[in-house]
Amino acid sequence: MGPLGPDHLLLLNKYPVQDGHLLLITQRWLPQSGWLSVSDWQAVAEVGADTGGLWFFNNSPTAGASQPHRHLQLLPRASGEPSCPLAADLLAQLDGRAALWPWAYRLDRRGPGDGNDLADLYAHHCASLGLGRPARDPQPLHPYNLLFDDDWFLTIRRSREHGAGFSVNALGFAGYLLLTGHSDLDWLQRHGPLRLLQEVAAPAAG
Repeated sequence: MGPLGPDHLLLLNKYPVQDGHLLLITQRWLPQSGWLSVSDWQAVAEVGADTGGLWFFNNSPTAGASQPHRHLQLLPRASGEPSCPLAADLLAQLDGRAALWPWAYRLDRRGPGDGNDLADLYAHHCASLGLGRPARDPQPLHPYNLLFDDDWFLTIRRSREHGAGFSVNALGFAGYLLLTGHSDLDWLQRHGPLRLLQEVAAPAAG
């Protein structure tokens, strides 16, 4: 753990959701709510070259971010281990074997190689979801989450941070929910987790 190139630090999360939970943060202060840069994606690719797993990014408090300093997060996985509970559903959607979700998102298969596909996928998803364009807009126009592993890349446009007493960040769309004393388990049992995600994501266009 320590410096990663001239612009980033790789650290263990002080409040991990699992063993080995990593933070990739910028060395100088940059806002979590700003655009991810080419340098950020290069750092992700450098880590990903030898450590696979589930990456996620919460771009603002509305999307579940708890810290204002820019950081991406990685939950490492062993080779062959599913990255998250919904990984099979995501791959099924990519293969046309599953129904689409009723909220605003974009899902694409990762390209081969050294991670250079990430910046292009990010820009494409932001534009197609109406989040804006870094070259034109000073900052994203709407809150969003990112989730990706070695096989797929997912962006979700958000409408609010919580529903039914659950605080939902990117991991909610990977199949993980944080239970607190405010969480309404009766509501969740009646309506199910997909309805909860629909409550906090922006509705699909049309």
